[in-house]
Amino acid sequence: MARGVGQRPPTPQQGDYFVQFDADRVSAKFGCNSMSGGYSVGGDTLNVGAMAMTRKFCPEPAMSFENQGAKILGQPVTMKPNGDRLTLSNSAGTIELRQTF
Repeated sequence: MARGVGQRPPTPQQGDYFVQFDADRVSAKFGCNSMSGGYSVGGDTLNVGAMAMTRKFCPEPAMSFENQGAKILGQPVTMKPNGDRLTLSNSAGTIELRQTF
C-alpha cells in the first residue's frame, strides 16, 4: 500500500502491485505501469536512482495511487523492517510492503 502524507487512499481493487528488489535493481508496479531503476542502501536508507517507467493511462483511483508510489520512491526512504513486512517512508508518504515468495 502507498499513501501520501496526511492521507490514506485505499489500494485500488484492480491492478498488480509489487516492489521487487534484485541484486542491483528495484522494480515496482502500483497498478498498471511498471517502473525500475538502480538502488543503493546505506544504513536504514534506501536511495532509488532515476527510474524508467511506462506511461500508459490508468483509470482513477489507480493513476493517483501509482503517481504517489513513484513520488515516494523518487526520494530517499527510511526502511523499517518488522517480520515479513517492510515500511518505506519519507516526507512524500509511506509504502507498506509484505514479503511474498
